Amino acid sequence: PGGNPRLQGIFSWPNNYGYFLIAIAPILYTRLQNKAKTVKASIRSGLRISIALTLSRWALIGGIIGLVSSYRYKIKQDKKRATMWASIIIIALVWLSIVKRWSTIEHIQNKLGGIQTVINQPLGYGLWSAGPAIHHEGKRLPENFYLQIMIDIGSIGFILRCLYTYLLMKQSKQQNDVYVTSFLMGRYSLMIVWLFLHVFE
Repeated sequence: PGGNPRLQGIFSWPNNYGYFLIAIAPILYTRLQNKAKTVKASIRSGLRISIALTLSRWALIGGIIGLVSSYRYKIKQDKKRATMWASIIIIALVWLSIVKRWSTIEHIQNKLGGIQTVINQPLGYGLWSAGPAIHHEGKRLPENFYLQIMIDIGSIGFILRCLYTYLLMKQSKQQNDVYVTSFLMGRYSLMIVWLFLHVFE
């Protein structure tokens, strides 16, 4: 779109591919702990480059959240480098937003429209009314996963779903398993990205 080549792998859209990479990154990082340094460096670099080449601003934000949560102790030790990388990433996000200004404006309009849609009918419009359904005669594209849920199953359904997710994640945390912790890190990243996009297919 707009003449910008974007990496999407075998997925239907670059954002979907970005979501996938963010979700698996913490698990992959955990799996690499016992590998040789060159192998770890190659896979991590490949993963970061792939996320960047999706040109998905929200995938970049999700990746940053994942990195910060994974390396928070190292960041405290080397604040100068962390500040430098934070500046580069912010500049990249602003640049992408300007280059893709048509997309930025569309996202904002859809989000505001999604909020109004929920206000108009807080009990929802029924399953398959929003999000990916837009490609199959659906009429609502809120560009926000949480709004999508509220449009589909209503505010009460959304609250119940949030409660279920909270209990599930709380139970997972108690397992004290390194892979479960890695899964949760990816999940936290996605939960923030879902504020800006509706992709969850």
